[in-house]
Amino acid sequence: MLAFIAALLTTSFLSVAVPAAGNPVTAYSFASADHDPGRHAEALLEQAEVAFDRARAAYDKNDVEKGDAALEEMTNSLGQCLTALDLAHKSRFYKKAELRVSNLQRRLGVLLEDIELPSRGWAEQTRRKLEEIHDKLLAGAMRK
Repeated sequence: MLAFIAALLTTSFLSVAVPAAGNPVTAYSFASADHDPGRHAEALLEQAEVAFDRARAAYDKNDVEKGDAALEEMTNSLGQCLTALDLAHKSRFYKKAELRVSNLQRRLGVLLEDIELPSRGWAEQTRRKLEEIHDKLLAGAMRK
């Protein structure tokens, strides 16, 4: 029975601890998540910025579905960043993240102007999500 439990725990750990191949940001974030939440948040911010760049490129090619998927990935990364910042308990990390998210908001505003009106649905929703994330970052910077 103990051998079965040990095998189960080992396979569960391996399935969670192995990062996706070919994605260095994800690999880094898995490696550093437990040791330094501030660096983990920084890596997630970088991942969000890269996802936004992919969304911009997709929208420029009129590939709305890929653009929407990349924006969703961006907001997911930023949500994980908020979680990592809560673990860090330092206002300086919140401030850096707030500045970078503010930059993403400006870039998204320019992107929204460039997207045709019927294709803006998900990008508009992402703008609202970014505002919520930005507000949480500001609150975190003031609270800590």
